[in-house]
Amino acid sequence: MLTVDVTDPGRFAPGQRVTHHLVFRNLTGQTIYLDPAPYDQTTSDGIGRLVTAGRGCGPYYDSQADRVDVGCRLAYQPLEIPAGGSAAEPITIYTDPEEAGPVPLLPGTYTLEQALRWHREPDPNTPLLGTATVRITYRVEATG
Repeated sequence: MLTVDVTDPGRFAPGQRVTHHLVFRNLTGQTIYLDPAPYDQTTSDGIGRLVTAGRGCGPYYDSQADRVDVGCRLAYQPLEIPAGGSAAEPITIYTDPEEAGPVPLLPGTYTLEQALRWHREPDPNTPLLGTATVRITYRVEATG
């Protein structure tokens, strides 16, 4: 069994980056390897845009296509979680218009859902031991 805790990202506003973490706890008796999850979804509740990215990935705004794309610099690197232990994975929130695009980050509730998969071996072709979906809710408040 794998459990996930989300650390509090704290306050964030347009024009900045904020990083927080997911903490994975491996309650099994063996080491497991979590597939890289880029957390590359752009999430919206209709009144703004929140861009998030995970391990080795980051967004850029394509002005000609008027969309945000997320590129990953690193090759496949599973997250090793020892038996009975834990590991943390960063998630960065991007609100800078050069990365998140021209849609402003406005007050509201934003939800990110990311599918997770883990294996017994670091090779992604080995049989899956488990799957889950982590759901993170961000609440953006008005400033000032």
